[in-house]
Amino acid sequence: MKPLKAGFEPHISDSQLMTMASIILLLALLALTANARSVSDSTFHNNQHEQYNQLVSNRHQTGGGPDGASAATTNEGTNNAKLTQSSSSSSASFNANHNRCQQGWMWVNNKCWVTTQSRRDFTHAMDLCKKKYNSTLPTIHSDEENEFLRNNIDLANSPIWLYARHNHQYNKTRWLDKSPVDFTRWDEGQPSDKSSLVCIKTEENWYMKKATPIDGQTECVSFWEDAKWGTNVGCQVLLPVVCEKKLTPVSRLTDGPNGSLSQFEQQMATMSGASNSGKTSLLLTIAMTLLAILLAGGGGGGA
Repeated sequence: MKPLKAGFEPHISDSQLMTMASIILLLALLALTANARSVSDSTFHNNQHEQYNQLVSNRHQTGGGPDGASAATTNEGTNNAKLTQSSSSSSASFNANHNRCQQGWMWVNNKCWVTTQSRRDFTHAMDLCKKKYNSTLPTIHSDEENEFLRNNIDLANSPIWLYARHNHQYNKTRWLDKSPVDFTRWDEGQPSDKSSLVCIKTEENWYMKKATPIDGQTECVSFWEDAKWGTNVGCQVLLPVVCEKKLTPVSRLTDGPNGSLSQFEQQMATMSGASNSGKTSLLLTIAMTLLAILLAGGGGGGA
């Protein structure tokens, strides 16, 4: 019988060693990447949470919080419309949900309203809300919302635009966001087609004459200080602009850099961080196991 050759003989080939070494290296890189992403996500969400706390703190300081008497407004131009916190029953709802709206906005029925301190005709008022605030003109679907708008906006000198048009030919009113017309509060004699009057010039004087009806012609709807609606203001008249933004249960509630995260998003951020940490640990465990197998395979041979 030939004697056993002294020395070390591995049980796995060089190619297998290279493959396992490559796998271990790949797993280690994945683990480091996952850990770095976890740290980055954690930093981002911590910053967002700090901004959220600062937002709430600012609202309290400017009177937009539970102890305040009025909400801040954005600065652009001048008008007499101003949002103030109501002392009515709607205040309780506002206090419970004040942190769901951006600073300077007021909450009612899962929507936020803000005055822009600008005067625009109907078309440019819609453009202002859409382009600057990603919002629309106000829509009203209940007596509560109607009263809230009256109680929280100073309308002593001017009405405001609503996001609605009225078709006199078919006597139909519609909200331009296509929401149902489930509530109206027309003033006496409204809707009126008086805004369809035009100025006619004679040799001596100007006088008012009924405009020739246009098929499908609609009138703009305005909201007055007594919480009544009308179409007696021409669409080209410059009125104060109030904008509305609807909230969704799990969406990010603001678009700006100082926006807040919803409670749902904060919970998801926490879960995401925990998930990334778990993935890192799992990858490291697999890498260590493969390394142990590699060493055992390499040292299994003997003299």
